Amino acid sequence: LQDVVVFGDGLNDVKMFQQAAFSIAMGNAVAELKQEADYVTACAAEDGIREALYHFGWI
Repeated sequence: LQDVVVFGDGLNDVKMFQQAAFSIAMGNAVAELKQEADYVTACAAEDGIREALYHFGWI
């Protein structure tokens, strides 16, 4: 579980963020989720997942 990374953008993702070892909110996420996130990336429409993967050197 320590290697799990989760991505989200909605209120339905808050519990997942609280339980995950590392959480990344999309730039278009609701404010409440961004507050829970370890990192906020670009919007989904702007390849936010790819941006985060590059940012952390995972790809």
